[in-house]
Amino acid sequence: MKLTPRQIEVIRLMADGWSLGFNIATYRRVWMQKGSLGKGGETRNIHKGIFHSLSLKGLITSHGRQFPAT
Repeated sequence: MKLTPRQIEVIRLMADGWSLGFNIATYRRVWMQKGSLGKGGETRNIHKGIFHSLSLKGLITSHGRQFPAT
């Protein structure tokens, strides 16, 4: 399976303990946060297309539907 450089970066960050979140109310914001979502760590915005693609490829799954969503 071929991944783009940005997709590879997201997977590597998650392997390093970053969490991936998205706003379930609007599905307009996707971000990563170091440590855990809502814990005050460094954040990075992620294009929602990357999230969608990784999800379709089965490389990421949702673990919750709370705020923040992961």
